[in-house]
Amino acid sequence: SFINDKLVTKFINRVKKESVLGKTKVNKDVKIIYTPLHGTGLKPVTRILEESGFNNVVVVKEQALPDGEFTTCPFPNPELHEAMALGMEYAKRENAELLLATDPDADRVGIAVKNGKDFQILSGNQTGILLLNFICELRKENKKMPKNAYAVKSLVSTALADKIAKYHKVKMHSVLTGFKYIGELVT
Repeated sequence: SFINDKLVTKFINRVKKESVLGKTKVNKDVKIIYTPLHGTGLKPVTRILEESGFNNVVVVKEQALPDGEFTTCPFPNPELHEAMALGMEYAKRENAELLLATDPDADRVGIAVKNGKDFQILSGNQTGILLLNFICELRKENKKMPKNAYAVKSLVSTALADKIAKYHKVKMHSVLTGFKYIGELVT
């Protein structure tokens, strides 16, 4: 493998260290369908799920391995229905609660949640505001909210994030779209 396993382990341990769950109980038996959409996410995502106690994970076999032609999804964007279609078939067949998909370089995630007998794909904005609120609530609950807490979003993200941050007394910074702008702010 050309990926340095020690570096991956160090990264995963850092991710786990950042968890805000504390003593919050989480249903780790939930059935999850995961697809890397023919990209690089298979090993790191399944490993972090397993090491975090989520062992009821089914991988979409047809999309598990890298394939630059993306033969099973015309657009490997995890927010598009076309990319998530095969995963949603798996989710329905397996009676899963959650579908996770990462884009080919595994820096974006798409989520679909069970909604009755169907699955609803969440947009990046929906996922972001749910995560922001969840993180803020758990940090407060576990008394881990930093004194001068702040969050960062891009200018094109929903204004609802500003309202959630204000509710939790977290300062919101808005930056131009792109990780480099977030990086410039936090360094």
